[in-house]
Amino acid sequence: MTKQQMRVIAQAEHEMFCLRDLLEGSVPAKVMSRAYEYVIKQDLLSVLRETPLTHQQLSVLTPQRRPLDFLYRLWLKRIFAHRRAAPGCASRDAAHLSQAPDRGVPKRASDGMKKVEDRKKVHLYIHANDADRLRIVVFSHLWYIFVYTGGENMDLSYRAQIMSKDVAVATVAGNAVTPVREDLLPLFFKRSSSFEDWLRTRAIDIHRTNSRLLKKALRLAERDETELVLSVYAATITDTYWVKPEGSSLAYSDVKFTENYFDDVALTGGGVSEIALLYRNSEDKASMAHTPELTNTGSFEKCWRLIGREWWMYKRADRLALFSELFVYELGTALGFPMAYYERVDGSTIRSRDFTGGVGVNFEPAASIVGDDDDYGVSYAAFRKLGTEFSDAYLEIIFLDAVCENVDRHTNNYGVLRDVVSGKILSLAPNYDNNLALVSRGYPNRADRAGLLQVLLTEFEQETGAFADYASRHRLPVITPELLQSCIEKTGVPVQTKFVTDFVMHRYRQSPVYAQIQKQKNGRKEMDAR
Repeated sequence: MTKQQMRVIAQAEHEMFCLRDLLEGSVPAKVMSRAYEYVIKQDLLSVLRETPLTHQQLSVLTPQRRPLDFLYRLWLKRIFAHRRAAPGCASRDAAHLSQAPDRGVPKRASDGMKKVEDRKKVHLYIHANDADRLRIVVFSHLWYIFVYTGGENMDLSYRAQIMSKDVAVATVAGNAVTPVREDLLPLFFKRSSSFEDWLRTRAIDIHRTNSRLLKKALRLAERDETELVLSVYAATITDTYWVKPEGSSLAYSDVKFTENYFDDVALTGGGVSEIALLYRNSEDKASMAHTPELTNTGSFEKCWRLIGREWWMYKRADRLALFSELFVYELGTALGFPMAYYERVDGSTIRSRDFTGGVGVNFEPAASIVGDDDDYGVSYAAFRKLGTEFSDAYLEIIFLDAVCENVDRHTNNYGVLRDVVSGKILSLAPNYDNNLALVSRGYPNRADRAGLLQVLLTEFEQETGAFADYASRHRLPVITPELLQSCIEKTGVPVQTKFVTDFVMHRYRQSPVYAQIQKQKNGRKEMDAR
């Protein structure tokens, strides 16, 4: 096994561990919605562990920080489904590949121990049991993807421009992006030149139940992620970027969202028949289908609604997740941190105001700057280069994450705001997406149980002294039981107040911020004693 393959397997195993950990703490509906993903990724991991990969396959997989997710997306996109792993189906699926041009694609698959060779001398062993049949079908399929297609799915003849409002910032040829305006270019392209990968960062999560209903209502069920995004010219609510096909006379005013007919479908799955009928009978299907839901990312059911002249993000949540989002907002606001505004709509819904002000500024996820690496030290160093105001704001986010145990702070659910005209990075975006914090996954057995985030934050402080440096410029946030109880009351959601208070206070007292406060107090006592 090569070092490259070992690295891919290690990344894949870590990804499976994180997914398993997420599912174990999730509500039953969440588990059911992702059970298929979990099963298929297990089989994909088996392929990676048991089969020598070609140089072509490794060249595609090695740069991927989430190789299983990458392979899973390809799996969903193509003709194979998990149900086809039933007895007898594996042979038919593998035989389907034989219809492709001879580029190293296996010619057949059958029962028993048989060796299949391609031009690259890759050996596959096919076993008789169903699980192994599935593995060979999966691998044969991936072999086809990597060798026959070269790992890319974009039409090589595709031509377009990436626009910021009505300014062309890059040209697109197939999957390749060539900058025209470096100052206005999406930050993503500072790290990658893949047009398809950028489109995927803007695509609706296909795992959401209501996203499938939305695709059916719009008659887009056969479209893949990139096609869905391009159907609305890759426009979003939170930035001014969009894709202008070659030869098009469209302007930004034509693609900017001004309506959303499919909000109920996306949020609740309701009104599907009615809106589908309305869409079919509409004389202007293009305008109706131009919905921001196709570029509304994230794993929870949500939608955009235009209230007055402001866009609001509506999100569904169970009671404890709803409480967590509202509580963290109230606590962060009380501490003086920049927070995205949240309010309760009803017992299962919250909403948040668009913090870009109708694209008065562009929002770009932190992944565009630091990639998928959510290591505190790496991210802090990157933001420090932008200025202390950026790194200080980052410290406030991870401090709040630690005391409220938000384990879902990956690099795509926080980010920066950029000036639309100059491209200058102005600030970190306000803190948002905290619905998986606190007791959202149920009450732990003990409020004072050890928390990983506090340990990581303490290690980070020992290595960098970041919070000590922060204390030289800012008043440190003070959390008291009285403050926490006030924040709990403001949410309007009934919870075990004492447990939540003890939960947060324990983590606060273990934080580097509390240590700095105690250090300052001791220093003042020494000065008074003198």
